[in-house]
Amino acid sequence: MRTLLPFNLFAILRLTVLAIVVLVLAFSFSAANHYYDAMDPPSDWPVLDAIASHDLNRLRCATEGSRIETGDGSKNPPLVTAILMDNVDAAKDLISRGADVNHASETVGSPLLIAADIGDPEITKLLIEHHADVNFQTPEGDTPLLAAVRGGNFACIDLLLASGADRYLPGARRNGLTEATASDETIDLVRHLLDLKFDPNWIGRDGTPPIVSAAAYDSELCVQALLAAGADPDLPDKQGRTARDAAKPFANLAAYFTKRKCS
Repeated sequence: MRTLLPFNLFAILRLTVLAIVVLVLAFSFSAANHYYDAMDPPSDWPVLDAIASHDLNRLRCATEGSRIETGDGSKNPPLVTAILMDNVDAAKDLISRGADVNHASETVGSPLLIAADIGDPEITKLLIEHHADVNFQTPEGDTPLLAAVRGGNFACIDLLLASGADRYLPGARRNGLTEATASDETIDLVRHLLDLKFDPNWIGRDGTPPIVSAAAYDSELCVQALLAAGADPDLPDKQGRTARDAAKPFANLAAYFTKRKCS
């Protein structure tokens, strides 16, 4: 008489194969997505750890001499890391010990651009006081001023302009007004930039006039504010599209342009 096994043999084999596949996938995922752990385990990142734990003594030890610029050997200088982690005390300490306020990260830009982007007026002011370049520009044409506008950071915008930031920097990716016209919700930002004498007809590297951007986002309030400031509704972008063209998919905005043209 045949003895019945307590478990189906085929089921056991299937579970075994499945377990092996899961282990292989898990190992592959770890190798692909956690390569920093493989290359540099946590113990090899003393600067990052010191900044994260707000331990200034450890930070000073980890950034002695030339390491104040190189740190852990990562792509971000220690000052950039401190700003990214919003550690004002660490940033102040590094600057007081001579960290280069213009030493840009390969991936995220200069310390000032980052501070303006995250909207930290205290660090922004500190960097400017230590002669950070207010007109720094990435290869893509991003600038501290554009970063501040992108983040809707009014205080940082004002600080940068008061310190000599150029509204129309040659090679800049776009007009700050173009960056600000994402929706009717940004109308206060657009009005603030217009109050600061941003030219509504200046076009940056991306070739997009602010009013075309506003129309493309169906932002009637931004369109109205720009027109009131002298924006040219017939100024085309680099594809030849005007604000009227960009407004055509939106019934209310298209009607507004039609009514304005007839009046």
